[in-house]
Amino acid sequence: MLFLMIFIFSFVESGENHFQHYKEKADLYLSRKHFINTPITGDMLFNSAKKVCDSTGILVPLELVLAQAQLESGMGLKGKSPQKNPFNIGEYGSKTVIKFNSTKQGVEAYYFLMAEKYLKCSTINELLDNFVNCNNHRYASSKDYEKKIKNQYYFIRRWLKSNF
Repeated sequence: MLFLMIFIFSFVESGENHFQHYKEKADLYLSRKHFINTPITGDMLFNSAKKVCDSTGILVPLELVLAQAQLESGMGLKGKSPQKNPFNIGEYGSKTVIKFNSTKQGVEAYYFLMAEKYLKCSTINELLDNFVNCNNHRYASSKDYEKKIKNQYYFIRRWLKSNF
């Protein structure tokens, strides 16, 4: 946990340049042919990351954001309400308990959820091994969710390192 706090502090202290790289990396990954017509944009992720970090002091890792959006909705391209809720917040089997009016609203809600309910009490590595919130509730019901998220998270890290 101390490592996460030090990382967050150093990230915030280093200023706008890191947020610009956040946006540029997001745009680059989202420009892949697999995500043509995605409603998610680098600006949207950049603005949500900055707003949440300014508010909570917690930076939600871009690789986690992209991995979850990809797994949950194919980057907002498939599922129950992918365009407005690309992270499937409040989607439980056959019922929907939370609805958003726009992609921006759904993305911002995800960032706040991750910062306030998950990354506030767990490191990224802890989440990748056991994706539960501070009350020990799972993000997803799938038994192999952690394996899928971890694989995608590290794929995205490698891909960005090779292409950015």
